[in-house]
Amino acid sequence: MALVLSGSLIQGQAAGHSPRKERWGPGINFNYTKSAAGATTTNNHLCRIITQADWGMVTMLIHVRKRSYSTETHQDSLYRVKAYYDNFYLEHVSGNTRSQLSFQQFGPSGSAQIHENANGGYYRDAWGRDLVANVPYYQTISYNISVLETSGFRKDQSTSLTSIYPAAFGAEASQSDADSWGYGRGVWFNSEAGTLEDN
Repeated sequence: MALVLSGSLIQGQAAGHSPRKERWGPGINFNYTKSAAGATTTNNHLCRIITQADWGMVTMLIHVRKRSYSTETHQDSLYRVKAYYDNFYLEHVSGNTRSQLSFQQFGPSGSAQIHENANGGYYRDAWGRDLVANVPYYQTISYNISVLETSGFRKDQSTSLTSIYPAAFGAEASQSDADSWGYGRGVWFNSEAGTLEDN
């Protein structure tokens, strides 16, 4: 199920059970839960962020809570995610400092710049990152995401990740696909069933 946000509006599907969702301030607040069943770390897509020169930006707070496996340290932490122009920040705010979130670049040849104004189109210079949840083996971790500031957002229930930008999660766009891109800026969430509901 796909989700693209527009301002503080959200659209999704409850899939027969009640999601944990709160509205507050100018943004939205919701949860993901990710697990790694085997003896390996899994990388899970949380969202795709696309910014443009003079336009799209985003600020989010993400509270990471460990839910299973052991009572070792690194169980509770808070991160701030900011993006504007070609600047993408993942800042540790408080709690444990274990690396639980990361960025992946998906432009041509793994670049952060996903479109150049020299290649034409309204969207001119643009940059992008996928935000990734890193879940260690046998663990379950919840991610409470508070979207504080947004611009240039869109929403629907059916747009695929590769429609947002022609690169799958964990992959890179070809130069020709990048040159012809023209979808738009914003943040796209690949929400789980029951995570979000119509507001």
